[in-house]
Order: sequence, then structure tokens, then C-alpha cells
Amino acid sequence: MDKKELQAVGIKDTLGRIKGEPVFLDQDKEYFARKMRYNFDTKKGIIYDVRTQEQDGYLHGSIVKIHNENEMHIYKGKYTTCDHPHPHYYIDLSKAKLKAKDKIIAGPFHFVIADIPVPIYAPFGFFPLSKTNTSGIKFPTYKDELELGFGFAGAGYYWSINDYVDLDLTGDIYTKGSWGIHATSRFKLRYKFDGSISINYFHKKTGERQLVSTQIENTYNILATYSQDPKARPNSNISANINYVYGDYKKLNTSDINEFVNTTTSSSISYQKTFSGTPFRMSANMNMTQNLSDSVTNLRFPVMSLNMSNVFPFKPKKKPAKDVWYQKISVSFTSQLSNSVQTHD
Repeated sequence: MDKKELQAVGIKDTLGRIKGEPVFLDQDKEYFARKMRYNFDTKKGIIYDVRTQEQDGYLHGSIVKIHNENEMHIYKGKYTTCDHPHPHYYIDLSKAKLKAKDKIIAGPFHFVIADIPVPIYAPFGFFPLSKTNTSGIKFPTYKDELELGFGFAGAGYYWSINDYVDLDLTGDIYTKGSWGIHATSRFKLRYKFDGSISINYFHKKTGERQLVSTQIENTYNILATYSQDPKARPNSNISANINYVYGDYKKLNTSDINEFVNTTTSSSISYQKTFSGTPFRMSANMNMTQNLSDSVTNLRFPVMSLNMSNVFPFKPKKKPAKDVWYQKISVSFTSQLSNSVQTHD
């Protein structure tokens, strides 16, 4: 009490197992450890065999020194996204410095999978932990394609516009003349709606430039999603899922074998509305499927329905003393309108 210092350690049971592992709570942080010592005046302490969660990752450390509320040094640490106490994969940190809610700066480290060191080493590392979105440049990845040549893909800029919408702009370029542009925006307004839109364009150029056999193909893909929060409009709802492909865009821009061999895409938009205080309900839909192998498109639009639930026109508002047969007569109504088109792109 004089030093205002606390020491905590688990207790061994009759079988020699440690029970009562210390847990340290500091504001919104939670630390699990084998042993710890902490001074409430200086806000400094030392923790042995600690593990804690940092944003979407988990941090382990053999020895951790707490210097203040926002900074600590780690010796023989692990950083991983695996939530298991003994992670199945992790980055082995020889030493690191943690600045709470900001970043982890590490010394020499390497990767470990299933307790087997992977021969990938780095002299230092930087892991941001900020909860806020941050704008910045996106570095490209190197590509080597047989038809397209050497190139760089995914170079661009990520723009965090505000808390509700962002924009991701990237581009690809290849030595044989092909190039692509990609724009993706995500938006969300809590208790209202959320969705995304992605427009991708690719200019494919194959063959030698000097030869007449050079082929040019322009392809694109439009992806869009929209969903409405049930709390926004209890009596109506609209949702959309759009996936439109023109040309061989999927084959040129995917490394997923399932996407590569899939020859169909589908899109849909639906709207439902219940007229409050009435027995009427309506819906309107659009559905589209594409066969990418022969460019045949099946479109069903508009598809509408207007329905009226059972109504008892002769039933009195107040319950009568005796039921009469005609009071049980009910009327209902259903209607549908459907239009379909089959065509090529």
C-alpha cells in the first residue's frame, strides 16, 4: 500500500496447474497474463506472458513493460489475427513497441505457421492500429501474364471521404499495351441504408504491335449492392444486387477458379410496400441473368403484383349476438404483371 504497487499471480492446484490467471483492466483494454506487477502512481508495470487484443489482431508478449497508459515495450512477442491462446499462425517479433490505438513498431521479425518458421524475414515492421479511416496511396502488385506481358496492378489511391462514404481508385498497366481502371465506393448510414458500387473497365490488347493480328477488346463489369435497414421504413423495403459483365472481364481479372469457370451472372432489384391501414400490398422486381459463354441475356422486367388480403365486407364492426351466414363471406384480390425479354448484349 505504501508503494501503491500491486502484484498478481495465479495459484497452483493439487495437480500443479495454475488457476486464477490474472486479468488487468485498463479503461477499455483487457490483459491476460501469467504474472504482473503494476504501480498505480507511476502507471508503470511489467507483465509476463501477456496476451491482449489490438483492433482486429491479437498481441502476445513474453515480457511486457508498461511505461504509461499509451506506451509499452514488448520482448519476444507475437502478432496475429488468430484468436486461439496458442495461435496457429503469427508474426514472430523479437522486440516491439506498442502505442495504444495508434501503431505497433517492431524490430526484426519473421512469419510462423503451425509452429514452423517460414523463411520470410524483415528488418522492421509497422502495423497501424487506428480506428479511423485513413486516406493514402495504394502500392501495386507485380504481374506476369502470358498474353498481357509484365505489369503492375492495384496502384492508386484510397480516399476516406467521411464517416459515411469512401472511394477506392486503382489502375493496372501492362507492357503489351493493356490497361485497366477500377473505382469502388462504399456507403453506409446507420439505421438507414448501406451498399456499394464498383465500376471496372479493362482495355485488353494482345498480339505484337507491328502485326495486323493485334486484337483489342474493351470489357467492363458493374457491381452494386443496396440494402435498407428495417428501422428506416417499416412499411416498405428496397434492395438491389447488381452484377453486370460485358465481354471477358471475369476471365481477364480473376484468380479465383470458381469465378473463372462460372459462365452465368445474375442481378436483381426488388421493392415491397404495405399500405398502412389497408389490406393492400404491392411488389415490383427486376431479375436478369447473363450467359457469358454465348452473351445471351434473360431479363424479367417489370414483374409487379398487387394483392389484397381477405376482407369481410358484411361483417359488422361490433360482434353481433348471433353470427349470420353472409357475415362470413370474404373477398380477396391478386394481380400480376410480368414482362420478359431474351436478347444478346
